[in-house]
Amino acid sequence: MKKAVVTGACGFVGRALTECLRQKGVEVLAVGLSRHRERARFGSGVVFGAADEMTESDWERMGEGAEVFYHLGWSGSAGEGRKDGLLQTENIRQALLSLRQAERLGCRKWIGAGSIAETEMQAAEEQGLSPAEAEIYGWAKRAAWALCRRQSGNTAALWGRITNAYGEGEHSSRLICHALGEIAAGRKPVFTAGRQMYDFIHISDAAEAFFLLGEKGRPGQAYTIGSGQAKPLRQWIELLLEETGGEGAFSRPFAGPFLTAEDFEISHLREDTGFSCRVDFREGIQRAFRWQRERIAWEE
Repeated sequence: MKKAVVTGACGFVGRALTECLRQKGVEVLAVGLSRHRERARFGSGVVFGAADEMTESDWERMGEGAEVFYHLGWSGSAGEGRKDGLLQTENIRQALLSLRQAERLGCRKWIGAGSIAETEMQAAEEQGLSPAEAEIYGWAKRAAWALCRRQSGNTAALWGRITNAYGEGEHSSRLICHALGEIAAGRKPVFTAGRQMYDFIHISDAAEAFFLLGEKGRPGQAYTIGSGQAKPLRQWIELLLEETGGEGAFSRPFAGPFLTAEDFEISHLREDTGFSCRVDFREGIQRAFRWQRERIAWEE
């Protein structure tokens, strides 16, 4: 791969993927919104394009020669936006438009970013749980992949379904980021009993997995991107508390679905691309916690 396009390049996963590609010598057209221009400080080999300002001729000029199109742009991936049906519907539309753009550029592959929320949504339905507003996000991701897979033409469509990525540079309300922020600020985070199965992957490993999908992923396939070491959430949290020296309470109610270890299986990713994690959870938590403490100190 000599050149790639990354949408959502200023986001948590997009920035990590852009840097991963850059370090491997891949030229990158990093696409984000104009309001994020000040965050678009990438190294050599990366050109930033504001999606809401680019014309078709801009796309042709800046994207010329791109082989792989990574679509990571997705609004409302955390927080209240996950419940916004109109916002999530627009995300589906943008995914289809990005596929069309990839075909216009002559890319050999279009790779979208999915979420374990797709699996959770389906499990909730099978387990007879009442629909939750937050499941709209999972439905939208699932719909985007189904439509793009069926409407891909000369550009092969692939899907990377992320379990739970965490690490340095994350600003969100998601579990690991929130817990580390609370502990770094001297507070005691509250968790559920943690009996549900979970998996976590450091952001650098998630970026590596997406790179490998661009190199070796098979057309039409959806791959789970995780560590492949799923276990009850409480075990993950206890490791986090050990590494940070923090304390937590396990008293928050949980009314969501229960997944199985098989739902987090990454054997297809390993077999097709040779992927393996380089950052274990303890090391990843140390790095992310150090970043959180530095961020809080800087803000103070």
